Amino acid sequence: MGQASRPSGRDALTGNTALAYSLPDDARFIVAKMNVEYLAKARGTIRAIATCEVPRTSERRELEVLVRIENAEGKEVTRGTLSSLVGPKKT
Repeated sequence: MGQASRPSGRDALTGNTALAYSLPDDARFIVAKMNVEYLAKARGTIRAIATCEVPRTSERRELEVLVRIENAEGKEVTRGTLSSLVGPKKT
């Protein structure tokens, strides 16, 4: 079981940035759900890594963005999943 900690938003920031930069120009997204597991206290320098499918179209669908945050030693301290709804921009 993960350790309780104060949410920082780093999972959301990392995941949103990865998805925003991978979307086609005619697409938009919104995070519908987020699950975060705090595995250990994060002290000092941290690194966040997001992994997601690169959408090729603005077709309406749900995408999962996986986020991993690790400390300077490479130990995973936080794990998160963002469920984002992708779709075409309104005209």
